[in-house]
Amino acid sequence: MTDEISEMVDQRIGSLIASGVIAPAKKRRKGMNWESKLAYEYVQTFYPNFPAWFRVSVGPVPGGQDNPLYYKLRRWADIIIRMPDHISLIEVKMLAKPDVVGQLLNYAVLFPQTPMFEKYWSLPVKLKVVCSLTDEVTKKFIESQGIEVEIWKASNFDAWYEQVILKKNH
Repeated sequence: MTDEISEMVDQRIGSLIASGVIAPAKKRRKGMNWESKLAYEYVQTFYPNFPAWFRVSVGPVPGGQDNPLYYKLRRWADIIIRMPDHISLIEVKMLAKPDVVGQLLNYAVLFPQTPMFEKYWSLPVKLKVVCSLTDEVTKKFIESQGIEVEIWKASNFDAWYEQVILKKNH
């Protein structure tokens, strides 16, 4: 009986799609977390001997309340590195766009409110974007806001470029 109902539903959905009443479900591709690989390889290459945290929530934690809105609005820094004389907040992008400026400036404000890093609150914070690709106008804009830009390609760059920029499917 259940198979018959399932078959009827599938047929009805098929006819609704064919008539244009509803759109077919989009094929969900297994997502590649391109930027995580970029982040890990970058730190391993340039900062292997420094304390580093990945995908860290920054900002105050509301005490004693389970506010669902808090969990939706949390901000996540891609990389935080404890350098000898400062904290480096790094946002990682395969393709850097101007909106990364707002993200990093927000993280800089939130960092000294993050309980996990209280012992580092007195250290200066330096902001950096590590990206595999950007245009010159965007790079200059980001730098004009006091944020360092470093172009660096991880081992997944070619695959990302083919799949995302050139839109070639494998």
